[in-house]
Amino acid sequence: MQSGEFIEATTRLEQYYGKEYTNEQRQIMFDELQNLPIERYRQLISMLIRKSKFLPKVADFTEADVETPYTKQDEIQKTECKKCNSTGYLVYTKVIKDGNRVLKNQYACLCNCGNAKKYEGWNVSDKRYKSEFYTPFAQEIGLKI
Repeated sequence: MQSGEFIEATTRLEQYYGKEYTNEQRQIMFDELQNLPIERYRQLISMLIRKSKFLPKVADFTEADVETPYTKQDEIQKTECKKCNSTGYLVYTKVIKDGNRVLKNQYACLCNCGNAKKYEGWNVSDKRYKSEFYTPFAQEIGLKI
């Protein structure tokens, strides 16, 4: 799993629980879980959302991974893309000035190359939920790539 995929999937989890991991927690989680395929990580997130009352920690993921058999979804054929390295998503940094502070936040968006098809199920089509579970395409947010 790559860091951009991890960020996108973990953001869904944080949005569901209405809480955020600290930067240190996110880094530890990525270090511990980066060997999981992104499809498996998403499966575990879906399972933990249904099972856990609280924002899951690494131990919850490892326990769920042992308890639940891994079912690999059909692979979507990748299109060669230099913009996103054929991943289907782009990670970008947005700089926000808050008084004297300069905040650098990392975000992810979908590439328009066709490789983002595997993420289609992650976006909720109902506009009422757009702010909660929606990953925009690069052109929707005006990202020039």
